[in-house]
Parts: sequence; C-alpha cells; structure tokens
Amino acid sequence: MRTAGVDLSVADKGTAAAIVEWEEGSEGRARVGEPTLGLDDAALLDLLPEVEWTAIDAPFGWPEPMVAAVHAYAAEDRWPAPGKQSFRLRRTDLHVHDRVLAQTEEKLWPPSPSTDRISLTA
Repeated sequence: MRTAGVDLSVADKGTAAAIVEWEEGSEGRARVGEPTLGLDDAALLDLLPEVEWTAIDAPFGWPEPMVAAVHAYAAEDRWPAPGKQSFRLRRTDLHVHDRVLAQTEEKLWPPSPSTDRISLTA
C-alpha cells in the first residue's frame, strides 16, 4: 500500500510531500521516499491518484475559545480573557500532550495553531 504524507504550508515553497510504501506482512514496516518540497495545488492533485491514502499535516482550525474571541471582537468590539492555555491549544493538542506525558514522562507541547507560526495555515 502507498500513502502520501503531505505537510501543508501557507506558501507553495513550504509545502512538501513524500510517498510511504508499506510492506505487506512486515508488521508495519515502511519505506519513505524522498520528500518533494515546493508543491503547489496542481502538483498535490497530481500526486493523489498515485496512492491509496493521503495523510495531511496541517491544523484545520483554531481552538474554539480563540475563534469565539475573534468573533466577539469583530461583532462587539470586546476581547474576552479566557485562560492562556484555552487560546493556544485545541482539545486534540491537550490530549496528545497528556498521552505523551503519561507514556514518556516528557512535558512536550505541540505547536499552537493560533499563536505559533502555523496559525496562517489554520
């Protein structure tokens, strides 16, 4: 089976993809092809028919409290003040942090889709 791993960026020059070939009957072993950088929409669409699955690395939204704050500011000219963490991270981000902490005792945090450089992609 072949999977395309796509790392979306705001600009084409930062968008990349690599093909992963999964070996049958090898307990999850895979071979990762050479990544291609600088892909535009057309190049990504050309890639999709070549694979069975596509994995996309991109935040598809901001944390709900951040969205509500931006909406309130636009509609009512007020900025609510929820806790810093609720602005920065989505529930999925908090879940991943808790799982990593429980399994490895490492206090790692994912990049924030609202306050980190990935906010434009979100």
